[in-house]
Amino acid sequence: MTRGSDRSRAAGSSCGIRCAVPSCHRPRIRTRTRGSCGQAAALAGFVARHRGDTSFPPVVTGDLNAWPDSDEVRLLGGCTTAPAVPGQVLLDAWTYAGPAAPHATWDAANPYVAAADGPSARIDYIHVGPPGPDGLGRVRDARRACDGPVDGLWPSDHAAVVADLAEAAR
Repeated sequence: MTRGSDRSRAAGSSCGIRCAVPSCHRPRIRTRTRGSCGQAAALAGFVARHRGDTSFPPVVTGDLNAWPDSDEVRLLGGCTTAPAVPGQVLLDAWTYAGPAAPHATWDAANPYVAAADGPSARIDYIHVGPPGPDGLGRVRDARRACDGPVDGLWPSDHAAVVADLAEAAR
């Protein structure tokens, strides 16, 4: 989530609905600095400036390397603390996951993670703005993906987060 990072970019959706989807990667938890909240505020500002004229809510994805109750994740969301951008709220899609769903995206069951110290945790996110007209972009479900080995190999040291977003009622 470093300022000026080329990791933040706009993308279109596959269902023909135009939306901005910035993505980011923050330094590892052990290397974070006091600038984490500043980075979250900069990302929120980027989202606000690139919102565009679409009625689809903004979607922010990223490896934030921060726990859900961290100051920077709460600031980015603006739900449990004052938002970084007045009036902008980004909902954590994981709120819509089943209560029994495995949540850790940094999971000690993964051999790439097992060698590192520290507990399993959810540090990867999808944040979505409030739904547009007729529920456009409403989070219907969230879950992990790529969270196990394929032919004996783990795809990454992180599990992916997937969110199903609603199209507008027809």
